[in-house]
Amino acid sequence: MSFQYSPYVWPLALSAALAWAVSISMWVQGGSAPGRRPIVALMVCAGFWSACYALEFVGGDFAAKNFWHRLVYLGIALVS
Repeated sequence: MSFQYSPYVWPLALSAALAWAVSISMWVQGGSAPGRRPIVALMVCAGFWSACYALEFVGGDFAAKNFWHRLVYLGIALVS
């Protein structure tokens, strides 16, 4: 797989990092809050979706874009 730079990757990478940071924060500091586990699962899946979408943008060839595109749909299915 080859990769190429795209400026569109930064907002997606930031959203993935923020989603994972929220999930870690909720897991560590959530205690016994109701709904903690579903929110953590949602944030992990949303971060996965954003990270795969960012890697789809930077994919250099068709095989790389196709691989990450298939994982993007897995992330979409997990979020819903």
